[in-house]
Amino acid sequence: MQDNEPTQEDAAREALRGHLQNMIAQHIADAVSARRSSGIEQIWIEDEDQYEGIDPVTPQSSQVITSKGQPRAKVPTQGNRSRVFLNITKPKTDNWISRVQEMLLPHDDKPWELGPTPVAEIDEAIENEDQTPVPLADGSTAPAADVAKAAQEKARIAAEKMSTQVEDWFVEGSVYAELRKVIRDAGRVGTGWIKGPIPMVRKDRKWVPSEGGMTVVVKERLAPSSTRKNYWDVFADPSCGTNHHDGGFMAERDYWTKKILRGWASTPGVDRAAIAEIIKEGPGRVARDDDRATRQRDGESRTTDSTLWEVWHYYGEIDPLELIGSGWAKMKAEKPEEEDAQEPGEPPEDTPADSAEDMDEGDAEEAGDGLPELAREEVELMSIPVIATVINDRIVRIVMNPGDDGEFPFDCMVAEEIEGQVYGRGIPRKMSTPQRILNA
Repeated sequence: MQDNEPTQEDAAREALRGHLQNMIAQHIADAVSARRSSGIEQIWIEDEDQYEGIDPVTPQSSQVITSKGQPRAKVPTQGNRSRVFLNITKPKTDNWISRVQEMLLPHDDKPWELGPTPVAEIDEAIENEDQTPVPLADGSTAPAADVAKAAQEKARIAAEKMSTQVEDWFVEGSVYAELRKVIRDAGRVGTGWIKGPIPMVRKDRKWVPSEGGMTVVVKERLAPSSTRKNYWDVFADPSCGTNHHDGGFMAERDYWTKKILRGWASTPGVDRAAIAEIIKEGPGRVARDDDRATRQRDGESRTTDSTLWEVWHYYGEIDPLELIGSGWAKMKAEKPEEEDAQEPGEPPEDTPADSAEDMDEGDAEEAGDGLPELAREEVELMSIPVIATVINDRIVRIVMNPGDDGEFPFDCMVAEEIEGQVYGRGIPRKMSTPQRILNA
């Protein structure tokens, strides 16, 4: 047998990878199909048109390209009737947006506050001037009331310092500006999305004296940030109801150029061979589900004709045995203490791998059939929250979701909540009847 001939373990691993790809692709397809069939996308298009003062009888509406690549048909008017669009929707919507932004994100104050958590025992000791001696670390004693006051003051100082740090992160990451964009989306179409916190690399530059004069020292650090996401590019589980966190998965869409793909290939955990094949293949599909394919005017570059890759980020849960068997993670079975001998260079037991590159041959079998029966039952009851990146219908990276309990890193704001839907309704929808009456 030649060394490069696929083994049985390789075939099983590829089969599991194909199963994971099909499962994730099916979830994404279900979310895309459910949102389209719900009618919310048509509502978004109509609300955006009304906000911009576009309707079928206005001259500029003929410049709007439909999803079929043809200009939108203009409805002829009867006789010499006016075709002026008296837009009362835009000022009403802008007024709502500015008012909500001012209330939720005032310019002269922080819209949040950090403080020490009240503790009943501490408050009671201070209020009653409790003189019960409390032993201290140095062996001395102090009245309980004094100890409680000191603990309360320490917590207050810590909260103030943390408040300053969080405010620095918000200002540095332009989080307030991103939140204002979310409010704008909520006012215009009823739904706004923000993603965060996400780790961002920040560079600190400082001039320091040296022998030759002054030298610039650059230090990199990670800091949390948040960013507004286009409402066309976020897809929730169709069964989530009004709260997207109740769903089993979420999907996020990006459009990347070849330059971004090549730079991203050096990210830890990425299947570099798959990225190379994807670049060689070119963009897989030209069909676009967002408004860039349906809302472009004359003179703009057609999205479907550009060299952009459609990238999907899937947030959901995967069976641990499937992750192990497909090579995206590994786990060693626990051995009795007397047999617990670790070979030099072997990773610690029960340590998840970051990528397929850390997968040793035969780990899938070792983590599957090799697990004790009790451990196997425990593993089958588990699910691993992951973030999977899919390009050209191919998984190129799976990592653990760093959020608490695998929570989705998305939050949604709606202008008016609709029962049973995660998407809301905006101000143009409320103004649609008065606007039609005025234009009649």
